[in-house]
Amino acid sequence: MSMIQYSVCFPMKNRQCLLGFLTLMLTANAWAQAAKPPEGAPAGGGKPNATASTATAGKGQTGTGGPAGKKAFPPSAVTVHTVKLEDVGQTIGANGHTVALQTVAVRSQVNGLIAEVRVREGDRVKRGQVLLELDSRVERANLAKAQANLAKSQANLKELQRQLQQSQALLDQKFVSPSATSNIAAQVDAQMAQVKADEAALAAQEIQVSLFTITAPISGRLGRIDVVPGTPVNAGAAGTALMTITQMDPMGVAFNLPQAQVQAIRRAGVGAPVYLQIPNQDQPRKGELTFFDSTINAETGMMGLKAKVANTQLDLWPGASVQVSLEAQSLRQVAVIPQASLVIKGAARSVLVVSDDGKATLQKVTPMTTMGEFIAVTGLKDGQKIVVDGRQNVRPGAKVRVVGAAAASGSRE
Repeated sequence: MSMIQYSVCFPMKNRQCLLGFLTLMLTANAWAQAAKPPEGAPAGGGKPNATASTATAGKGQTGTGGPAGKKAFPPSAVTVHTVKLEDVGQTIGANGHTVALQTVAVRSQVNGLIAEVRVREGDRVKRGQVLLELDSRVERANLAKAQANLAKSQANLKELQRQLQQSQALLDQKFVSPSATSNIAAQVDAQMAQVKADEAALAAQEIQVSLFTITAPISGRLGRIDVVPGTPVNAGAAGTALMTITQMDPMGVAFNLPQAQVQAIRRAGVGAPVYLQIPNQDQPRKGELTFFDSTINAETGMMGLKAKVANTQLDLWPGASVQVSLEAQSLRQVAVIPQASLVIKGAARSVLVVSDDGKATLQKVTPMTTMGEFIAVTGLKDGQKIVVDGRQNVRPGAKVRVVGAAAASGSRE
């Protein structure tokens, strides 16, 4: 309010002065709003900013003049691996331990007393070698009785056969009746049966006597011997083991491999070469695969395998830890690619292949075997380029920008 207006107003009543003052303030505010430059116009007046106007008018369009509502993304930067088909010799390594192929606890098949121990603890024995003798005096007496019974039956048979011949001669001369000859012939037949029965009884008694001599069922090394002459033993599985024989040559090897190697194991098959790296020995020892399990352990995801190796020097003992290498069959013309390049969707495995026009497309592959940070697959062609780094930003069918080759720093072992 100017000094003149203030002086004019001053003598008036207070209500009139207040109304005039409010009217003046509202008018001044309206003038200020009218004098303010429009949005986007330069602060000093003049034409509006052309850039801002264009951006406002083009809201909803792409920066390249594309259709409204869509946004264009620049090509994703990726590194690629160039496919090279090759033959891959596959060797699968694992930790294992040695196991005896056979271990037998020797027990008696009859009750008796130990008469003699023919071996010592730790001896190497051959199959059939005598280990122990039991007191068999009673059984040998029964054997002699069976032999005597057989001899008696054979003598009686001879006498009856002689009588039959005489009776047949007299019958031809009509000195005896036919019934008399027939009676003697029946006695001969009965005695022949008796002889066979006595022969069987003798064989059974011979077997019974043989059970009192305990022999080695397998070749191997003896463990502890817990009996001495005079020790009573009982027959059957309920009886105490007299000693243990462990087969040492050849020696078995047990090891496990992951389920990812199942196909390689099947291709190798029983008889495939196996190499054992034995502690304190420079050269690995060659053996062969003898068994692979029919199931995979659901808890560990591992398959059990067995092999055997020669152990003529007895430098391998059951329970020792060894490094095992299974030599599987070579894979022909496969692509060895980084595992990081795989696109996994359920059970399917694919890779993003970069075409000549720079587009990335999905292509299915079939894994054959893992090789450390790499994997051998089929389904690719020599020279194709597959996306490794940056694949998570690539959509199938979209263009990519190759910034270099993928680092080949991984190990195939």
